[in-house]
Amino acid sequence: MTYKELKAKYPDGDFGHFPGDKEFRYKVFAPLFENLYENKMIYHEHGVGQLIQVKDLEITPEKFRATACPLYIIYDNYQRGNTYRELEEWKFGATWDWMMFGDGTSFHVPYANFTIWLEEERIKRVEKLIAENRLDETYNVVWKEEVKAWEEKQKRNNY
Repeated sequence: MTYKELKAKYPDGDFGHFPGDKEFRYKVFAPLFENLYENKMIYHEHGVGQLIQVKDLEITPEKFRATACPLYIIYDNYQRGNTYRELEEWKFGATWDWMMFGDGTSFHVPYANFTIWLEEERIKRVEKLIAENRLDETYNVVWKEEVKAWEEKQKRNNY
């Protein structure tokens, strides 16, 4: 199931608040993690976006945990173009009750301050841009729908 299908299936799912209903979010989110495209996701933290592959993925009714194996830095808001620095593995995870939808098509964990995208289509688009050495376009592929959703939310709230 994709992010959009999830929102359509559970329009009143209370995915934008934290903490949320842990059992419900486990039921809904865990299958997305169980069906990752080639165990890949896009991971954003502290202004840096990376294409990562996960290993040692642990999914329980309480949380998910994984080891991130960075494949490529796709953008760095502080050091644009610095995609060749050494990449090291790290562990990350979250409890389901604190994991929430971002504004567009991402998942966000407020206390951990990371955002992830799991959609196969987005990952394939980023991989294609990397292969074509069009890194200047990867940021927009990752964030375009997030910004659009945020702007629509602002309009609805008359900001």
